[in-house]
Amino acid sequence: MIYYIELLKRDISQNKSSHKFKNSVGATGQLSVNNICIDRLQVKFMGDDIEVDPQSKQKASTGIDFSVPNSSNIVLSINVLDEEKKLEKIDAVWKYLGGKVPEHQATFPITGAQLHEIFSGTSQERCDEVASIINKYSDKFEINTPLRMAHFLGQIGVESANLNAMGTKSGENPCYKKTNNAWTYNSGPGQGWIAKKKWSETPIMEGCDDFTEDLKGK
Repeated sequence: MIYYIELLKRDISQNKSSHKFKNSVGATGQLSVNNICIDRLQVKFMGDDIEVDPQSKQKASTGIDFSVPNSSNIVLSINVLDEEKKLEKIDAVWKYLGGKVPEHQATFPITGAQLHEIFSGTSQERCDEVASIINKYSDKFEINTPLRMAHFLGQIGVESANLNAMGTKSGENPCYKKTNNAWTYNSGPGQGWIAKKKWSETPIMEGCDDFTEDLKGK
């Protein structure tokens, strides 16, 4: 029960509009929220492997309901089964879950829906997550025009397997060694031979073999 509530709280704070709950069975238990003890708090799913919009939360007579993305169809309820001080306890859970956090308004913002149109094979949840990160940092790195955004999206799309493998083995690795035999290139048009080259890049993450403290935050 606590696991489901914490997932919803996280997704709401991160402005996610979709979460797939696999093998969802629900639960009932006791929980203390903001010094208010709830003896019977129920997490109830209306179906198996449901998709929920964390931003759709709405108060009901028995608790808090969540619906499917882009629909009013209720698929998840957090119910206060206690009769004593029921409304006070529902309000406590509501406040604990929190609300959508206002995002920084980027000079050239992009939405998760736009990313999903570009990368149609990528889940809406991942597109929402990436759009939020891009909007947070795009001005800092001057990705603030349509042309710059187009180049940036094309680059990260290729290097992350359409946003699905950022920092994983199947995508671009954020840690680099001092030298790598990692790429080949054609020497020129029509010359037809390929040369192996060594290259080096500055690591920017702690945990890389050649990371140094002076690089932190770069």
